Amino acid sequence: MFCHKKKVLLFLFVLSFQILTGCKNDEESINKLYLSALDSYSEREFDKALFYLKGAGEIDKKNPQVIFLRAKIYFFQKDYEKCRNVLDTVIKNNPEFTEARIWRIRCEIVNKDYENAMKDLDNELKWNMTDWRVFYLYSLFSKNQEKFDEQLVMLKNAELCLQDASKVYAASATTWGMLGIETKEKGYIKKAQIIGGFGEGENNEN
Repeated sequence: MFCHKKKVLLFLFVLSFQILTGCKNDEESINKLYLSALDSYSEREFDKALFYLKGAGEIDKKNPQVIFLRAKIYFFQKDYEKCRNVLDTVIKNNPEFTEARIWRIRCEIVNKDYENAMKDLDNELKWNMTDWRVFYLYSLFSKNQEKFDEQLVMLKNAELCLQDASKVYAASATTWGMLGIETKEKGYIKKAQIIGGFGEGENNEN
């Protein structure tokens, strides 16, 4: 009886190890394929990128990053309907995926689907009022509607969000500098300089 229990436990241990190893191998394979797709995407080799993403999707059909990258490729291929459908899928399964929601609005504006764009913009603004991209998309929407006064207001709001972000980057740079991590400090200084004029007085406020 004791030997039988040992055999059962050993079998379960081996089975668990195989499952865990298989999961790890799958995850590694997806990461490699995704990174290859990302490299191809950055080089605008979209067909090649889609080939890698197809392989990753065969391992895990619900990986949000894989699905999202596919949507962005469709966007740059100007296949806006397919892009929107893919984004709908990833947002349905991952409603907290802010960047996917942002890209869906972008897709709707470019595709002149103004009714859905306005609805999604209003919903996004209700709980995402510090993201400059939301106001920038509002400005694009207003421009397409030839509401230029509204466009300027939205661009100003986007600018204010970026200025706030620059202060965060500046504070991060200061902290990393105090810790003696020079590479991190320089990285955050560069980010702050790009978006908020760090070094010209912005970081000294508050």
